[in-house]
Formats: sequence, structure tokens, C-alpha cells
Amino acid sequence: MARPRKQQPESRSERLNLRLLPDERATIEARAAASGLTPTDYARRRALGGKLAAAPRRADPALVLAVNRAGVNLNQIARALNSGLGHSPHELSETLARLNQLLDRLQDVE
Repeated sequence: MARPRKQQPESRSERLNLRLLPDERATIEARAAASGLTPTDYARRRALGGKLAAAPRRADPALVLAVNRAGVNLNQIARALNSGLGHSPHELSETLARLNQLLDRLQDVE
């Protein structure tokens, strides 16, 4: 079954040919892919001031799990400190070190 024809107002009948350097084309193609668009749609939106939706980032499941576990540990420590049950400075230091490692990994992902 063929694709339905676009209605007349939506049909784009005009063409614009553009000459680019190879690195310019590669840049446009990479940015289009990062935005989840074709190079043509990307160039049209950029030229006409349209909005470019950022492509959703895929989170590393192992990283999400590690951040969740660290958050749970931190929450348990805060709850214990607030209830008067003290944790050793070593436990606090260890948890903070793990959180800092996770934050460093998150910054590397971006």
C-alpha cells in the first residue's frame, strides 16, 4: 500500500540546492541525528527558526541503579542521624566518596 499523498497546503514543492564542504555536511548530519531529525528537517528548522527538540538521552541502567542505591544509603544515614542513631564518620565518609564517584561518572556521560 502506497503512502497517502499530503494535502496541498502541506506539500513542499520548492527545492533549494546547497553546496557544502564535507566537514560542514558531516556536522549537519551529526547534529540532525542528535536531534532525531533528518538532515533536511534539521536544516529547514534551523533556517526558519523552528524549535529543535533534543533527542532523549538513554541512561545507562547500571548507572541508574548505582545512583539509586547511593540515594537509598544516603537517605538511611540521614534518617538514622535525625533519629539519634549515629553512624560512624567512616560510614559517612565512605558514602560521600561513592556519591562523588557517581557524580563524576554522570558528568562524563553529559
